[in-house]
Amino acid sequence: AGDLWLVRDRLGKKPLYYWQSGQRLVFASELQAVLADPDVPCQPDPSVLPAYLRWFCVPPPATGFAGIQALMPGQYLHWRMDGVTTGYHWNPQPQTEPVSETDAVAECDRLLKAAVSRRLVADVPLGAFLSGGIDSSLIVSLMAELSPTPVRTFAVGFTDAAFDERSYAAMIAKQYGTTHTEILVEPNAIDLLEPMIQHTGAPFADSSLLPLWLLAEQTRKHVTVAVGGDGGDELVAGYEPHGALLWSDPPPARHWLGGLAASIGGLRAGHRQWDRLARFGRQAAQPTPERYVGWVARGEWRAIAPLLRPAVRAALQPEHVDRPLLDTFAGFTGDAVGKACWTDIRHYLPDDLLVKADIGTMAHGLEVRSPFLDEELVDFAVRLPQGLRWQGWSGKLLLRRWGAARLPETLWQRRKQGFAVPLARWFREDLASLAAQELGRADPKGLLDPVAMLQLLDEHVAGRADHSQLLWALLVWQLWWRRWFG
Repeated sequence: AGDLWLVRDRLGKKPLYYWQSGQRLVFASELQAVLADPDVPCQPDPSVLPAYLRWFCVPPPATGFAGIQALMPGQYLHWRMDGVTTGYHWNPQPQTEPVSETDAVAECDRLLKAAVSRRLVADVPLGAFLSGGIDSSLIVSLMAELSPTPVRTFAVGFTDAAFDERSYAAMIAKQYGTTHTEILVEPNAIDLLEPMIQHTGAPFADSSLLPLWLLAEQTRKHVTVAVGGDGGDELVAGYEPHGALLWSDPPPARHWLGGLAASIGGLRAGHRQWDRLARFGRQAAQPTPERYVGWVARGEWRAIAPLLRPAVRAALQPEHVDRPLLDTFAGFTGDAVGKACWTDIRHYLPDDLLVKADIGTMAHGLEVRSPFLDEELVDFAVRLPQGLRWQGWSGKLLLRRWGAARLPETLWQRRKQGFAVPLARWFREDLASLAAQELGRADPKGLLDPVAMLQLLDEHVAGRADHSQLLWALLVWQLWWRRWFG
């Protein structure tokens, strides 16, 4: 009696929020449930704004609500009548360990099959998300191998061909004889924004929540559980910045990239791919930890600072916002790619990807399972040497060696697309009016500058720049603030 333990899972698959005052403790896996208690005040925490604009989410332990905190992945809370203490039940300091390619492939085979097999156990209808990417395709290949009945697969596609991966998903579905359902949508962002804001709790601006929301909504009409491919990129280096750490490591390369960034920034400003390359070059001269964090951040400080009111800008401490990731990167003993993957596992995965999965699926009563996040598999993968993650221009080397025969060569060769939506076009068309209305709204707390936000929108609408991702983050923030605080 008078003794309670709250424990969040190791990787942060589910959130856990709490509010504590005196001997009272209110906790739940959704912020809305905590705020439903009449004793819990619904008050904003404006201090999260810089981190939100940097990462497009609110990293724990902050939540965006004053007095309400989130447990970190692997953290516990011990409540007693005389107070609360917190600590970690899982907070390893892993390091790279040597392993031969043959042994690694054999272990990968054993662990992945076991992970998928465990997630096929269900007494309700079960299926799989099939995006047409490498990770979900490999998971479906194993499900087809291990399941006694045809696997049910679900893919979402868009009328905009540039964002439609259905042909790749259909290729895998045909190869493995799945019962395949294609969901063709033209998302109306205006209609989706309100219900998504209602379910997010904390402000959350990863725009890929939109297609996941629609996919989960339609998938739930057929099954209760969906198996997905989250975690593959983080475990075995599937993102461009992982390889970029290797390409930019020699000092001459960094110097050359810095000059290239200056040239591109002046010649092709406003074109998304060129802007990305310029940003890559701007960060190249930084020390390795700062270089990586600068690449993976969703917002650049040079773009964020002008949006803040003078008092907020004067108090801005970029190094403080970036510090958790920098410390995680430095705390891993091993090569640069291993450090980057571990940083993603501890931050991007639980703060963004798994939050997105939880919001998008739970809103429709759909359970999602992630074999790549199996504890044994994660323990094995975080120790992999660089040579089994990335070589030359290709990442996910271990998965390529293990699964080469499972997928068509065209799938291995195609560039990673991700769960993207045509935000740039929307902000020039359907979203332009709503964005102008919300971004121009007076800010009662004096945090954001409406004039600067509208200037950002004008540049985008005129085609002089692609500010779509930052505009989305600003729009979500404004709508979230109005929803909770009026």
